[in-house]
Amino acid sequence: MRLLKNVFFICILAFSSGLSATPLEDGIAAYKAHKYSQAYQILIPLAQAGDSAAQVKIGKMYLNGFEIRRDPIEAYKWIELSAKQNNPEAAAAMASMYRTGLGAIRDKDVSVQWAKLSFDLYKPIAEKGDSDAQWHIGQSYLFGNGVQKNQGEALKWFKFSAAQNNSTAQAHLGSVYLDGLGIAPNYSEGFRWSKLSANQNDSFGETNLGLIYFHGYGVKKSYSEASVWFKKAAEQNNAIAQLMLGVMYFRGWGVPKDFTEALRWETLSAEQGEPVAQENLGAWYSNDSGIKVDYAQALKWAKLAAEQGNAGGQVELGFLYSNGYGIQKDPKEALRWFKLAAAQNSAIAENNIAAFYLHGIGVPQDDSEAFKYLKLAAEHGYSPSQLSIGKIYLYGDLGIKQDQKEAIKWLKLAATQGDSEARKLLLGIKDDALNNL
Repeated sequence: MRLLKNVFFICILAFSSGLSATPLEDGIAAYKAHKYSQAYQILIPLAQAGDSAAQVKIGKMYLNGFEIRRDPIEAYKWIELSAKQNNPEAAAAMASMYRTGLGAIRDKDVSVQWAKLSFDLYKPIAEKGDSDAQWHIGQSYLFGNGVQKNQGEALKWFKFSAAQNNSTAQAHLGSVYLDGLGIAPNYSEGFRWSKLSANQNDSFGETNLGLIYFHGYGVKKSYSEASVWFKKAAEQNNAIAQLMLGVMYFRGWGVPKDFTEALRWETLSAEQGEPVAQENLGAWYSNDSGIKVDYAQALKWAKLAAEQGNAGGQVELGFLYSNGYGIQKDPKEALRWFKLAAAQNSAIAENNIAAFYLHGIGVPQDDSEAFKYLKLAAEHGYSPSQLSIGKIYLYGDLGIKQDQKEAIKWLKLAATQGDSEARKLLLGIKDDALNNL
């Protein structure tokens, strides 16, 4: 009887403890369940009373527009209040805001300071076995946020956290296996961990599955299946999923082509600071490709992407400055942005710089510089530059001697990418050779 009474007593304790959750625990549980309106109602009085855990969640809801109006200024206020109390999650959010310029003026040095503080605060918590702290430490090691990058350490901490069934860690572990970060790529393990995460409705795991089906990583490529997973994650405000879903609607991949839906999802992603989404919006608004041309919008988004170091955004911004679209024409400013993109091996930027030197736009005319950048673009696989280099060698131009062997090499590369002019030139070279027999 004593044994049965003890067991019953333990059951009562377990049952009672389930009923004694604090308002903070209820609020965070609602937040994690994506019941943001409910979470806000529970957490806002706690945040106003100075609770740092409540403050950071309120801040993130304002930052991302989770069932309340998106308000970066209000977000910064709450997150800073929390971070000043040494809340590690808030410190990480401050680092992100200063890194991306979302909610704060972009400042790399300040971002690094907050990232280091976040790492230092999370580390002892992680060492005590907290799964959320463990994946944060893994992420810090993976990207070098606040600590020297170390993919082996990242993998270790992700495994610790994932073993405790932490869905975010499982998704990160899936990404490590899919991308082969510090280890050989393993698509089956990447899929397994991503699926475990997605089964818990984790948006990162769902996004991973979308990418797996989109690219065909170890599975049959399926845009329709990818769109299902991207939509699940996008509806949870995952910026990468929103980016991908926007592209799929824009292209009609796995979903009906719908420019309105494309803009909606891409904008949601861009508003979270995703630079590729910002780059895409810059391009979509400046080209008559189904979306109404709006150079003011193109300039806004291209600049945001460019300032984050996104090469595509830098090229787009250079294009706008060079043509005076949405802003006063400024060849020197255009060249500056093209050169920043070229420093990241952007072939389009290199080709554009070549044109500037060739025609003396914003710089003194210089054939040798033009040829240098044109060849760099060709070497980076840009077929129009390969065609141009082939023609320079074929006819002898820009101070370069004729060299049929080099001409054929570059023309073949351009032709392989479907350049019809390169094919015609190659046929002409072949015919000339036959005529000379």
